[in-house]
Formats: sequence, C-alpha cells, structure tokens
Amino acid sequence: MGFSFSDFTSAVRSGAPITPDDVLAVRRVVWPDGAIDRVEAEAILAVNRDARDASPEWGDFLIEAIVDHVVNGSEPHGYIDEADAAWLIGELDRGGAPIGSVELELVVKILEKALNAPETLKHWALSEVERCVLVGEGATRRDGPVRPGIVDAAEVTLLRRILFASAGEGALLVNNDEAEMLWRI
Repeated sequence: MGFSFSDFTSAVRSGAPITPDDVLAVRRVVWPDGAIDRVEAEAILAVNRDARDASPEWGDFLIEAIVDHVVNGSEPHGYIDEADAAWLIGELDRGGAPIGSVELELVVKILEKALNAPETLKHWALSEVERCVLVGEGATRRDGPVRPGIVDAAEVTLLRRILFASAGEGALLVNNDEAEMLWRI
C-alpha cells in the first residue's frame, strides 16, 4: 500500500508520532521534482503545527524544505521579498505564544542562506530570542531549561547568527534597534 499524505496528516492531527520512515515518505511525495511550491510548503508547516511527537528527522526535513522554498522558490534566487517574509511570519507566528526551536532554526537558516531579506524577518527572529530571554519561555534551545533574564551560550549563538546573517542589512554592523534589543536583554 502506498503512502497517503492526507492519511499522514490526519494521523498526526490525531496525535500519531512522526517517524523517520514517515519523513522519508513525505520527502518522496512532496519533493520528487526537487522543488517545494507554496501549497506544499503550507502543508508541511501545517503538519508541523499539528505534530506533538516528531523525530529529529522531521525538523531537519522541514528546515531543508522550507529554506529551499523561501530562498530559491522564486526569481531571483536568494532574495526574499516583503510578501514572502510576511507569509513565513504568518505561518510561524503563534499569536504571541513562543515558537518552537525548529521554527526558530528555520528562520535563522533562511537569514543565513539568503543573499537579502527584509529587516522584518530579522527583527521577528530577534524578537523571539528576546522574549525567550526576558520571559524564560521559548525556543532558544532544544535541551535544558531556559532561565528568565539569563543569556546563556545558546542565546549568544543565536543572536550572533541572526545579527550577522548575510541576508540582513548591514550584516557586519549592529543597527540602533538591534543594539537597543541587546541592552534590554
């Protein structure tokens, strides 16, 4: 019997774990042509929102697929426009609730891989790290507790990667808004 993406999504919505075999099957279904279109990207992100128990391979697949879609999905490759940044933020934003570590890593990878991206995307990623540090909830690390008011090595690494990502304006400089955020945390 073949793999059914709709059966898979229903199972995940019902609480089934995402196994490495599931990831391989999804990869074969949505990525046979070497490209992820918007419909496929939205389906992958929807599965991720519903997932309660996903193997590490799922996170790796999600990051690889969505980075490819956002960075290389339209011409010119490597350039992300405001509309794509707004779409991604809309897909990931949880209405004020912290995002997961996979989602944060996804945005950081996009900023690192893209040649240029709107400042809104970089600002949104920095806001997620800031919230995590100030409130003690969020996605700055996969393992270990997040302590409110404490900037640990995981946050330092994320901040450095975001601030100096090649896609941001002034990738070698920290602008005033970024400096103010660093002072707040």
